Amino acid sequence: GPAASSPTTLPQAPLTVTETATWDLGAAHPAYATSKYLGELEVWRGVAEGLSAVIVNPSVVLGPGDWHRSSTRLLRYAHQEHRFYTKGLVNFVDVRDVVEQLLALALDQPELSGERYILNAEALPLAERCLLGFGNTAGPGMMGTLYNSTYQFVQTDDYVMILVEMAHDARIIPTYDSAEEARANARPNALQQWLGDSRGWYENGTLVVETININPAQMEESSGPITAQGKITERFSRYSDTEVVYQFTVDDDNIYSQPWTAELSFHETEGPVYEYACHEGNYAMPGILAGARLQEAQE
Repeated sequence: GPAASSPTTLPQAPLTVTETATWDLGAAHPAYATSKYLGELEVWRGVAEGLSAVIVNPSVVLGPGDWHRSSTRLLRYAHQEHRFYTKGLVNFVDVRDVVEQLLALALDQPELSGERYILNAEALPLAERCLLGFGNTAGPGMMGTLYNSTYQFVQTDDYVMILVEMAHDARIIPTYDSAEEARANARPNALQQWLGDSRGWYENGTLVVETININPAQMEESSGPITAQGKITERFSRYSDTEVVYQFTVDDDNIYSQPWTAELSFHETEGPVYEYACHEGNYAMPGILAGARLQEAQE
């Protein structure tokens, strides 16, 4: 019959993994993966001695359950939109699909033996949560992407607000009379948030914005990675009635041997900033699974 194992016994990313992949004896493996591999060895030993068995490797198994128990707590964490998520992809499969395939292998095709089957439905990159603009469009270190790179600037006596079209981020930056006053009003490090802690002041008509306590998970998606101890300083200078010259300097001794600066221009455009209608809260994942169930019912 089928023996359910784990894809941790197979080579990990960035390789494309198929059923023919084998355990890498020369690599370091976590204890969980090693235990699964040793369990598989016992199954393969049994097959060699005449046992009829197959190995099934499902990816992350999702289905109805209690969000306060076991691995479903990870879904609760994601739904609450916390500030830190690792990079990479999440491969998943519906628990009902796993059960269906296990029953089919055991009851409908008992003659199969000595085979391995990977069970996987979809792969979703973590960026699909749409918490921030792709490519670090909201900054600090604001860089446009291939499309939807429109910004709206709003100034008051005490704040500057930068509205970013993709993905509907709004940077609200308090401004002060001097750099010393701005730095004295930095938020406590415990108050960590997306886009970091930005404070601004003016120097000869140029808006200077200094940002610290930047979330490294956010900056991993940027062309200017930074650690939590790094700092980014932005400068906005009005070059003409229709152009703002934008510069930002990245300063992080943990990564770079010296500070470096990038520069681009914002040009005036006509028309409003349209809503970038991205989803929130991982609603797409249950929608994908529900759509698959509906498609199966219709077939």
